[in-house]
Amino acid sequence: MVCTSHMQSCACLCVSVCCGQVSLELQDVNDNAPEFAAERTRVRVSEGSPPGASISLPPARDRDSPDNGVAEYRLIDEPVAETACTAAAAPFDLRVERQSDGSDDVRLVLKSPGLDRELCDRYTLTIVASDAGSLDSGTKSKN
Repeated sequence: MVCTSHMQSCACLCVSVCCGQVSLELQDVNDNAPEFAAERTRVRVSEGSPPGASISLPPARDRDSPDNGVAEYRLIDEPVAETACTAAAAPFDLRVERQSDGSDDVRLVLKSPGLDRELCDRYTLTIVASDAGSLDSGTKSKN
């Protein structure tokens, strides 16, 4: 059942009557955007870390049902004014694995050739978490 409303959030209630009993099923709508526990996270990585090394990051949370929950993470390659190094030059990839309990294991993975502190001693990266909802879907980013 599609819920149509001019309000920002709504709940859909499907009712079926059979043999004098009423069965109700409340269907979740996408009324929550993904959120990170903190807006910024600082991680330290050794210059001697080999390519392929991974750094665990906290996942985003979405209070909606799994069908409308966090669907994807993206590493945004855009320069950040306060840092000397652009995100596009950052030697990192983003790897996300869905765990058997439904949680996400989010990691930055160091690419080859690795880190060189003399070339760049700090990177500011933005990770975007998007949900699986419809047009009301939300997006949250984390630096």
